[in-house]
Amino acid sequence: MDKKLPALFLALVLLMLLSGRWPFPAHADSITDSLPLSELTEEEQDRLWRSVSVQRIDEIPAEETVRSFDVSEEMGILLLTSENHVLYWDQAGNMTAAFSFHTSGTAGIAWDHDLICLFLTRGNLVLKFSVDGEIREVLRLEHLDYTTQKSWDAQAYREEKEVSSGTYTLLRRSGLAAAIHEHEYLKLVFLEKATGKETTLYDVSRQVFIKDLLLLVLAAALIVVLLLIVIGYRKKKKSEAGAGDSDTCQ
Repeated sequence: MDKKLPALFLALVLLMLLSGRWPFPAHADSITDSLPLSELTEEEQDRLWRSVSVQRIDEIPAEETVRSFDVSEEMGILLLTSENHVLYWDQAGNMTAAFSFHTSGTAGIAWDHDLICLFLTRGNLVLKFSVDGEIREVLRLEHLDYTTQKSWDAQAYREEKEVSSGTYTLLRRSGLAAAIHEHEYLKLVFLEKATGKETTLYDVSRQVFIKDLLLLVLAAALIVVLLLIVIGYRKKKKSEAGAGDSDTCQ
């Protein structure tokens, strides 16, 4: 055997380590690796899955404001709405699935390779399921501190994500309404890197404007009615007081 072969092999291994080009497949990191999550027993996972009740729905929900989103160049776009619906568009831009779920707290959404990650603040849970709605894993956050909260928010509540072809951004209301509805967004837009062209992918601004206008009109009408009631009451009291004075004089 040639004595130079071991030396050549070691040199090749060293070269690959330095260049980062390892011939064997590397472990694909999970987005939840940065969080201190603990695994649950199968019984606990089944119980929590039934409680949250993630269900695939056939009827596409009416257009709703957005709470969270994520984009994967391999999988497509996820939107989580204010009415606890998860909407999924594939790479071709077709909405291929919609899910409903139950929670009394806030929620966020993210891709973990080909799995959907649902982040639930109530119970500090992370539910992973497929685009077919099949449960894969339920995890619980072990503890919550500043660093963990920051990592959780970065995964679950992003407003912007850059991919190789451009940047996806959520847009919210403007002015005072933005402060009142801090975590509700009206639009998802895509800015293409090559051309600088901006495309609106999801937009409920018109529906929300009409809804806000109706609420404003109803509030104004209620105020007018209350003022009329108060004015009428004062006139009645004044009239009664005047009649009383007349009786006294007589």
